[in-house]
Amino acid sequence: MGSTVEALHRADRRGAPGPLVQALLSRSDVAEARTTAADEARTRLISPLANRLAAEGADDPVGRAEVLISCLIGVIALRTSTSFERLSAMRPEEVGAILEAAAQTHT
Repeated sequence: MGSTVEALHRADRRGAPGPLVQALLSRSDVAEARTTAADEARTRLISPLANRLAAEGADDPVGRAEVLISCLIGVIALRTSTSFERLSAMRPEEVGAILEAAAQTHT
């Protein structure tokens, strides 16, 4: 949960998602930028989470990690947009706890 909360705090300080999230969500015609961002997300976020989920005995740990990281990216983007007032008002620790609970292995 620590890295999730840290990511939320960073986005809060910036007032916007970071460059990785922005690149992943970009509708840019530059496919290379999206591919590079996806590779970076796999290396820094998805693979470590998938390894943790595999160690906990999760079915399809890579698929679960991709879904959970996608949720985190969406939360970061929507939190900073203030589209959802309650989400934007929640402390990063509260959001992190909810996401961590969603990450718990259910085999």
